[in-house]
Amino acid sequence: MKPFYRLKIDEHDIYHKCDSYTLERINEHIEYRRYNRFVDWHQNIIITLVEEKDFQQNVSKMWLEIENTGGETARISIADIGVTYEAATVKLNYFTSDWGSEYTPQSQIIDNEFIFGSLSGRSSKGFSPFCSVDYDNQNFSMAIAYSGNWECCNAKFFDNRYYSTMGINRVEFFTDLKSNQTFSTPYVLVTSEKNQELSTLNLRRYFKKHLSLLSDKDERFSPMPVSFNHWWPYEDKHIDEDVFYENSKVAKDLGLRYAMLDAGWFGEESALNTWYEKRGDWSTINEVRFKSGIKALFEKVSNLGIKPGIWCEIEAVGRYAKLNDTHSHIIAKRNGNSLGYVCFGNHKGIEWAMGIVDTLLGEYNAKWIKFDFNL
Repeated sequence: MKPFYRLKIDEHDIYHKCDSYTLERINEHIEYRRYNRFVDWHQNIIITLVEEKDFQQNVSKMWLEIENTGGETARISIADIGVTYEAATVKLNYFTSDWGSEYTPQSQIIDNEFIFGSLSGRSSKGFSPFCSVDYDNQNFSMAIAYSGNWECCNAKFFDNRYYSTMGINRVEFFTDLKSNQTFSTPYVLVTSEKNQELSTLNLRRYFKKHLSLLSDKDERFSPMPVSFNHWWPYEDKHIDEDVFYENSKVAKDLGLRYAMLDAGWFGEESALNTWYEKRGDWSTINEVRFKSGIKALFEKVSNLGIKPGIWCEIEAVGRYAKLNDTHSHIIAKRNGNSLGYVCFGNHKGIEWAMGIVDTLLGEYNAKWIKFDFNL
């Protein structure tokens, strides 16, 4: 099994099995391997696959760095990373994922090309960003560390040669790499063992060691935090300040430590426009339902010994939100039409979002925020 990547630069397709590398030893457990390749046509492109290998966990974190050293812009439309290997038979294991049916196991014999992934804007909608491959009494597992649209491609080259890769979903994806610019792909984690249980155990241990915010000695979440959330019994139609306060008292009696004010608190009251269509108007409180204001309500809840939180879908913009008019310069658009969310590639969009966070935590006195994403 060898590191492998697929690239499309302008109209050139590149499939590359990585063999030779330079080595940098960090410590007894970690080393960096850099697989370099120079592509010369009307652009001069330096392609480097970087592999950070953790021998203790037997996991490699891999990514591509693509540098344009020429004078012309190059368009990248595929940039996937994975492995290539020889096998007699190959079985792909993966998970479909949706509300109420997350991590539903699926399998597929690979004898041609099989692609799956997400196009919904959230990485675990439709499929989980993970795959595991059984071949010739061996197994490897991969996961992509990316929160947007991604795809996993599993294919048979010829005879008994296969490859499996993960990367940004190629549908409508491209990036124009100007002279002296570098593009880096999302990380892909790869591990191999005798079976799937052992390989996924490696990934879990790697996550705990390198990525988790918690440690074995961390007691911030002991006991496990439990929160009341008003959404399921009340949604946005039947919630007001009295309902939320009375339920917070019940939550306290039950031993809960948190209460979440979900959708229904923001935007002007309207029988026609739901919470979904008003998203973005986070600085406007629904004064019909919350006459005393959010700050006063949260102070009362805090006095119960409950930490109040507030729900916000910070990037989303409903079609009837006043934000479309007051902040049209930060709305993400394609061909002049709104995509329904704030563009965080625009520094003005980031400044606006941070201002909203200041309002929620400062002016409204929320103790925590639940960020959601429903596009």
